[in-house]
Amino acid sequence: MKKILLMIVISQIAFSSPLKEIEKDPTLYDRKWVTVTGRIKDVRFLVSKKGSKYTTFSLDDGAINIFSYTHLPFKDGDRIIVKGIFHKAGNGFGMEIKAEPEDITKVKRLNEIAIGIILIVALGWSLYRRYKAGRDVAYEMGANFEGYVQNLFSENEWAISKTAGDLSRKLGRKVEQDSEPDFVMRHKKENRLFAIECKFRSNLWKGKEEYGLLWAPRYKIHNYNRFWKKEKIPVFIVIGLSGLPSAPQHLFLIPLPHLPHQFISESRLKKFERGATDKFSLKEFL
Repeated sequence: MKKILLMIVISQIAFSSPLKEIEKDPTLYDRKWVTVTGRIKDVRFLVSKKGSKYTTFSLDDGAINIFSYTHLPFKDGDRIIVKGIFHKAGNGFGMEIKAEPEDITKVKRLNEIAIGIILIVALGWSLYRRYKAGRDVAYEMGANFEGYVQNLFSENEWAISKTAGDLSRKLGRKVEQDSEPDFVMRHKKENRLFAIECKFRSNLWKGKEEYGLLWAPRYKIHNYNRFWKKEKIPVFIVIGLSGLPSAPQHLFLIPLPHLPHQFISESRLKKFERGATDKFSLKEFL
């Protein structure tokens, strides 16, 4: 019995789409195959002007209408699975799923546990995809801003001595090096080293008393200070604000000791503003 339930879950998981997810973004599902489940509500057995029988109903309290030819052997309250093609404007009367009669099946009590598992897994998968998409965007934004900052160090004056890179993301496990600043720059003439950590924020955040931004979690602030103490290399935070990561509207260069807390206010942040496109000079780090 467990094997049968597992097979049902596996066979449905790739196609199950929660009704609320479809209603939330109908364009994403328009004219695509979907599989939904729920209890029949407002079932109607109708006949067209040409004499063709058809059935319409909704599931639960959803706004999506289900349409199928012939009079189906179901009644209000029956729990069913429907596999069909979703139309965000079916027949011009709102959202609709058109399904063949053989693609609408009644859920037996024995299978309700499996259907519950399917819905939970499908919802979990949907949330995971959103979370992963958000991480991918954040990673790309961070990489673009880091590249922008590196380009502000003239190759004639500066050399990249060391770069941490996001190895944890690539390997899928924690890498100690990722707790270090993004890269270390060496001034060629003076042979001085400076560690750089890059942070881009799209906008300011409303704190308890004034606007500002959360630039890093506590554990990372601790790691940056530990790096400075251990390596004897000063750490500077470069913050980009507004615009794009590859073309920020504002740029701030802040020595780490001036950032003891997660939050920095807008008024304090402005004290460290510099030209967003100006090349870095040694005197800024001394």
